[in-house]
Amino acid sequence: MIQEKNNNVLLLGATGFTGVLIAEYLATHPQRDQFSLILAGRSANKLASLAATLKLVEAEGVQLQVVDVEDHAAVDAAVRSARVVINVVCPYWTYGTPVVRACVKYGVHYVDLTAETTWVRDIIEEFDYLATKTGSIVIPSCGLDSVPSDLLVYLSLQTARKHVSHLSNSPVYLGRSRTAFDLSMSELSAGSLTSFLGMFDNMPRWKVKQAYSDWALSPFKGLPSLPPQLVYTLPHQHPTVCGSFYAMLPVNRAVVHRTWGLMRLQEARQRSHLTVCPSYTAYANGNGNGHANGDMLPNGHPNGNGHPADSMSGLNGLAKVAASRYFTVVEDEFTYDEMMVVKGGRIVAALVTTTMAISAICLAFFAPVRWLLKKIAIYPGAGPARETMAKGWINATNVSTISGHPHLTVKSTLNAKGDPSYLLTAVFATECALALALEHESLPSREGGILTPMSALGDVLVDRLRGSGRFDIQSGLVKSTQLQVNAQACATDAAAAKKRV
Repeated sequence: MIQEKNNNVLLLGATGFTGVLIAEYLATHPQRDQFSLILAGRSANKLASLAATLKLVEAEGVQLQVVDVEDHAAVDAAVRSARVVINVVCPYWTYGTPVVRACVKYGVHYVDLTAETTWVRDIIEEFDYLATKTGSIVIPSCGLDSVPSDLLVYLSLQTARKHVSHLSNSPVYLGRSRTAFDLSMSELSAGSLTSFLGMFDNMPRWKVKQAYSDWALSPFKGLPSLPPQLVYTLPHQHPTVCGSFYAMLPVNRAVVHRTWGLMRLQEARQRSHLTVCPSYTAYANGNGNGHANGDMLPNGHPNGNGHPADSMSGLNGLAKVAASRYFTVVEDEFTYDEMMVVKGGRIVAALVTTTMAISAICLAFFAPVRWLLKKIAIYPGAGPARETMAKGWINATNVSTISGHPHLTVKSTLNAKGDPSYLLTAVFATECALALALEHESLPSREGGILTPMSALGDVLVDRLRGSGRFDIQSGLVKSTQLQVNAQACATDAAAAKKRV
């Protein structure tokens, strides 16, 4: 279990573009008196300037720490004093692993803003099992990627179960699910652009391909995803909503798939009365391939002092299979994809999708294009202006069918004002972190592991976002078009029959 500590929130990368926005939100949060704030960065002068700007006094629950994430000893020392870490130092492939390692080692919770699925897969394989032993809850992708996607699918499932569970003795699941994003687009910050381009320059191609394959982060494997389309439409919406391929679909879908897989694994555990690592890690052989050795655990931890962490060799067949390879869940109809809403109809949507495809090919296969983009677009502190961010918005709509109930559909929405990539991302990440720091006992999962926003935080996060006053979040059951047509036809027939009488 996590050691008893003050509610220290450590913000790594506090002086970067997104870090400053998170620091501002933390400094003015209504629950500010319930946690201590540690602002960490590489420059003492920039930290002091930030604290002065935010009118933060070190004696009043605020600490400033100079921490270079490449100095692993300094990272260890900073993390050890915290209850939860918000890490906005990217690219995570380069700088994130030592921070996660320290959090898992000392049982500290962790959130970040990564969209690097390849890296997330790596930390799942390396740290997930150990995190279950130390109680560290690690939640990657707590920004625009991928909180809205994960949250809306979660809400759709909860709504479906609320309204339909009484119709069937078997568990209720979603069928086909699609989220449409209508959002303002802003320029990328230096950190975001560096992370994006690093996927092509620094990561082995085979790892990228593996990480972006279907169900790559999930402990269970479901149905194949639908292939990319030239033009997308959102089902059961009138008038018709058209859109293009959404560039962040591969990242968001991997997170949604992991939430789905962890849910299915939890259900399997409950049916079999098992205690098992909540991931598909390779520990079924009992030694964890060297990742779960006791000498990584801090002294005093139940599995520390050089003794091997508990192996999975004593668990039965279901636990071993669930932890070591994928299932194919043939009875589940769930599939997920996303679209970006485009004004102008199908032709414009097709042009946008085509342009995105060509751009992706150029970035992936032509190094000079990436080099030029770095030269002209990346400089420290880069990001959209405050006035531009204030005018931003996001309207995200998820429409999901209910497996086994083809005439019933669930619609969940998230709407907010403010730049989604930066202003709202600061809110997403902060509320995730404060849920871990302040409401740990109310969370749906308190066991530790490499989790997702909704598998770790569930209704707690939904309530916190609603309570922030920045989001309008709704979910409800709607009828399909065919059922509405049938109902209208029945009403017309009934009226005609009454008139004849």
